[in-house]
Amino acid sequence: KKDMLILGATGKREDHTLGNISLLVEYMNQAEIEMVTDYGVFTPISEDSEFESYPGQQVSIFNLSGAVFSQEGLQYTLPPLNNWWQGTLNASLSNRFIIHTTGRAIIFRAY
Repeated sequence: KKDMLILGATGKREDHTLGNISLLVEYMNQAEIEMVTDYGVFTPISEDSEFESYPGQQVSIFNLSGAVFSQEGLQYTLPPLNNWWQGTLNASLSNRFIIHTTGRAIIFRAY
């Protein structure tokens, strides 16, 4: 797989920003892909994934497939994620965290 880093995809229109973020899952099977913004990094996943982090780092999980998620190393237990907003506003407890899933999601880590 190739590595792909996307810059400049969160411009002045929120509808295009949402579209560009959602597209990450479309390309994740072809490349290791991330989108960097002024405020953090979006990373698509479709399997158990470990992330480097730091204590207190803000983390959000956006469920795109209706799959079940669990986690290790985040402050709050994940409820069923039926809507995008339900996985927002979490925080890392240490220098890494793990998201367990078999579904598609986008993980956001603030700087």
